Amino acid sequence: LEPVPLPEPINSPAHENSASLSYDGKMLYFVSNREGGFGGKDIYAVERNTDGVWDKLKNLGDKINTKYDEDGVFIHPDGKTLYFSSKGHNTMGGYDIFYSIKDKNGDWSEPQNMGFPINSPDDDVFFVVTADGKQGFYSSVRKDGTGGKDIFVIKFSTDIEDESDKELVLIQGKITDSENNPVQAEIEIYDVDANKNIGDYHSNKETGDYLITVPTGKNYAMFINKGDYLFYSENFNTKENINFKKIIKDIKLKPLKVDATTILKNIYFDFAKNQLKRESFPTLDRIVLFMTDNPSIKIEISGHTDNIGSKEVNQVLSENRAKAVVNYLIKKGINASRLQAKGYADKFPIADNDSKSRRAQNRRVEFKIIEK
Repeated sequence: LEPVPLPEPINSPAHENSASLSYDGKMLYFVSNREGGFGGKDIYAVERNTDGVWDKLKNLGDKINTKYDEDGVFIHPDGKTLYFSSKGHNTMGGYDIFYSIKDKNGDWSEPQNMGFPINSPDDDVFFVVTADGKQGFYSSVRKDGTGGKDIFVIKFSTDIEDESDKELVLIQGKITDSENNPVQAEIEIYDVDANKNIGDYHSNKETGDYLITVPTGKNYAMFINKGDYLFYSENFNTKENINFKKIIKDIKLKPLKVDATTILKNIYFDFAKNQLKRESFPTLDRIVLFMTDNPSIKIEISGHTDNIGSKEVNQVLSENRAKAVVNYLIKKGINASRLQAKGYADKFPIADNDSKSRRAQNRRVEFKIIEK
């Protein structure tokens, strides 16, 4: 048998690829970069009439298509759930896999990123799912692959469209430099309580956007690295509010220069104590890596308190906490001549001390470059 090209309006002088036929054979979804779209490659649908002729071509619109590329379209056998890959919606990097559900009026829902572990910082495309919704197959570039794009299978315990009912939290935002230019940075998400890495990502090169999906009810550290920029850490404690659905966090990275300062968000001490808790070690280990990668840099580690208690006690406490961090770095191989420990008690608050939450902001450890 010879392949037979499909007629107009499916094929055109432009580039068509990635077609998916509905279960009843009446609707064909396909990708094309023809003129008149929203930009790049768009997803179209064409209907087969009672005479077997394809007509009623339509672009799926700006709910699905973006000014960037869409690809890898697949219509579920239920006839209403559309899976596709996109570079234009909020992605972890490259193509991510999304799904959208068509309602009774024929309108598509807002595309949902399928999240980790399906999506990754690289291209994830050509997702197809079995009729029972138990397994999905797709192509992806992964560190543990055999090279280039590999085919992966993922098994689901529930129908995919029911995933949104699970307790998940979406962490998203934009990473930029001091002049608001997008930065493609490495992002690591760490489960503080379980003491393990749960995912490595990077922000979008063109937009700086990132999007990460994780289970709620946990304490997460976020570590961000990019050459020529200061180390950055963030904390998302979703245990404090298990009803979190979305966290928006835009991040501005600081260039590596003298006096550049960042707050170390995942350093923990017991109340009124100066002994580091185990949960602090992942952050400190990444500072060790940062110092190793930048051997000429010298830093000041400073301890800060709120205004509760005597100034004398707070001064000693802030100094001893800074020393505890410095001593940890020295034990990990950083030369003591590159480190200074300072305690400032409550001299430099970053918030007022009128509430418990604001006082908590003032109790912190900071990292400052003093020589480069």
